[in-house]
Amino acid sequence: PRAGGPSLDLAIHNVVLTLGEFKVEGTIFAGLVNLLVSIFKSQLQGLVATAIKDNVASAANTYLNDYFASMSLTVALPLPKPYDFMSADFTLCFAEVGPGHLTFGVVAAAVDATQTQPTNFPRATRALMYSAAPPELHLSPPKELEDTCLGLGFSSWSPNSVFWLLFQRNLLHYTLNPRDVPDKANIPLNMQTARRIVRQEHLPRTAAAGMAMPFVIDISAHSPPEVNFHSGLVEVVAEVKMGLRWDGDAETFLSFIAPLRALGQVAITQGENGTETAEASIVNASGTPVTILDGDQSVILDGLNEFVDALAHSTLMPLVNGLVNGGFPLPQAAGIQWTHSKVIVEEGDAAALTSFEIDVHQFEEFINNIIG
Repeated sequence: PRAGGPSLDLAIHNVVLTLGEFKVEGTIFAGLVNLLVSIFKSQLQGLVATAIKDNVASAANTYLNDYFASMSLTVALPLPKPYDFMSADFTLCFAEVGPGHLTFGVVAAAVDATQTQPTNFPRATRALMYSAAPPELHLSPPKELEDTCLGLGFSSWSPNSVFWLLFQRNLLHYTLNPRDVPDKANIPLNMQTARRIVRQEHLPRTAAAGMAMPFVIDISAHSPPEVNFHSGLVEVVAEVKMGLRWDGDAETFLSFIAPLRALGQVAITQGENGTETAEASIVNASGTPVTILDGDQSVILDGLNEFVDALAHSTLMPLVNGLVNGGFPLPQAAGIQWTHSKVIVEEGDAAALTSFEIDVHQFEEFINNIIG
């Protein structure tokens, strides 16, 4: 690759050219003429084949490489505000030809194309991106690839680049209100629950401080969340800061760090109309042991740990599952429809495998629009 873009080095090893028949009859010189024609024909075939081979290779290497050199491999993602700053960087790192497959290595990171910074990747446009070094991938395609046309293997570095950008933009925060907590969770966000986690002498003593006095929880990422792949499961770990404050107050009465950990599953389902949907769900969540900020002595630590674990399992987990309920349809564009897709999660790596069907007319129109 040149500057992260594809570079073509086309070598045509052989061109088979067949010329039409030319035969003379009815003259005493027919044998001589036909012999000369045969010699000329064999020489002409060789000359024409060589010319075709050299000129086609030269034209392809010259014109296509000029086009590839100016090709942008950073693709804007169709996301709503405030996430519309994010793009996907598919800068090429390597290309390999193996038995029965062609492998491309790409950066595969989320980037902020609206900001720039120095980077180790050889790019003309250096968008703000995750600075951690990516790990090595298993380069051999999984055996399941034999049943599909296209495979994408990636490590946790790619989704971690998304969380890193969201953290840099201060977009990983949420205020949990009493209405967000299901009744069956038995942890209402009010004075009744506060008395289990804060010593009574530190609670409000006003007449308004009844058992139903509500509080809210401000939740924000203390550091960028990280994704880890395990056999069949996706793990997300994050240190989050939680601040409890009485509803309507600006000051918190309790702040702490909770190590949230969630285990989830990812799958692709096929619909009746041929569309495919990526689905995800959290199957377990926890958030202890907590770390109290500023040495607060008002906390009942055992009660707080029980509260946070119950909150993670019975409130945050259903809340996230509700947000992703129904999944996300796989995008279809340029006349391409994905089929027989699947996700494989292994220890350290994951792979998405798919086949596709192409509407030739739509794809041709898409290419014509790109070329102009």
